Amino acid sequence: MIVLLLLAGCGAMATLTPCLGRVDDSTLKARVLYLGDSSYAPNKLVLQWIIAEPKFRIVIVPCDTYFIGLPEALRMTRLYLPRSYQALNASQDIVIIHDISPRIIPSNVLGFIHQAVRQEGLGLGLICFMFWGGTNEIAVWVSLAFYDAFPADVDLGTDIPSYLGRTYWSVVKRDPILNLPDIEKQPMQTLGNHGGDIWPRPGSVVHAVWKGRNTPVLVTGDYGAGKTLQLGQGWHNPASEVFQKYRYMPDLTYNQLYFLADILPPEDLELAHRARELFMDVRTRKSVTISTMEFVDKFGAKLDRIEEELARLGTDVVDAERNYLEGDFAQAAEILKGIMGAYPTIEEHLADLKNRTLMWIHLYEWISVVSTGVICSMIIWSLMIKRGLYRDVGITRLEQAR
Repeated sequence: MIVLLLLAGCGAMATLTPCLGRVDDSTLKARVLYLGDSSYAPNKLVLQWIIAEPKFRIVIVPCDTYFIGLPEALRMTRLYLPRSYQALNASQDIVIIHDISPRIIPSNVLGFIHQAVRQEGLGLGLICFMFWGGTNEIAVWVSLAFYDAFPADVDLGTDIPSYLGRTYWSVVKRDPILNLPDIEKQPMQTLGNHGGDIWPRPGSVVHAVWKGRNTPVLVTGDYGAGKTLQLGQGWHNPASEVFQKYRYMPDLTYNQLYFLADILPPEDLELAHRARELFMDVRTRKSVTISTMEFVDKFGAKLDRIEEELARLGTDVVDAERNYLEGDFAQAAEILKGIMGAYPTIEEHLADLKNRTLMWIHLYEWISVVSTGVICSMIIWSLMIKRGLYRDVGITRLEQAR
């Protein structure tokens, strides 16, 4: 299902300060504009991570022609991208372009992004920006003036399978993005993937190279006032076991966004990671609870008590977000643990409502079946059994009189 998250407060001004980075003045959150796919399972998971992280607000514009048709992609960008330079600068702090063709983005909007990175400090993330012969049409990107913003040059003459030294990363610079445990042990590409090399431009910084091939995979730079990041693979490319088992995979995504907003990531990774996990758990638990409520509500169950409790927990989530944004990750985690502790009671009450609702449904079905059976039995008895109690009349009295 395509989801467009159009967030409130998009008219608030963005600022770029040494201590806070590029954030929304009113919320201290970095606002992310994502252009790419939102339907493929790994991409959807990464976007859910970003949605759950209190530091970010995201607008998702699904426009990857590998997954949807070109007319639909053009319609999405036409409808949901800012229509002026001022609107872009006032509503977004980071733009992520994930493996799409430049033809999908209106040329004037592409110019707005280019100018805002250079002059206003807008962060620019270029994900899967290497040659792989696919729908990102990287050769077209190379021909544009926008290519000046890239921190690395794209080698259009290479396309190497992942098994030839393009599976694992070797970290060159840990801070501020890659200071994560065991990241070099993770297969960041599946065996079926492939892609070309990228080469850092003067002044750019290489954070990681492909172990075995020793060519850059993660390169960052400064373009005017803005931070730029170029990744030589997609966010969706790591092997499935990395998404399932590597607990710091969400933090890798967050650190890239922190860099683009010119914000230092949390110093205590474990505390921040625990709070982030709890934010995700609360979000998942609430989603499951609401789905069950929608089912029960169809049968007229009274949900007032549960709705009031969810509203109270929503206030607690806001409080946890406030503590998180202030850097008090331990307090945020404690509040979230309390929220998680309240859900079993809610779920128990909801399960009771569901069971009682289903009991009445089953009772009505049983009554309908029994009633139908009784009526049918009476009709059959009348037609086949009761008829045998009477003798056929051989001759009537009128016939006898004649």
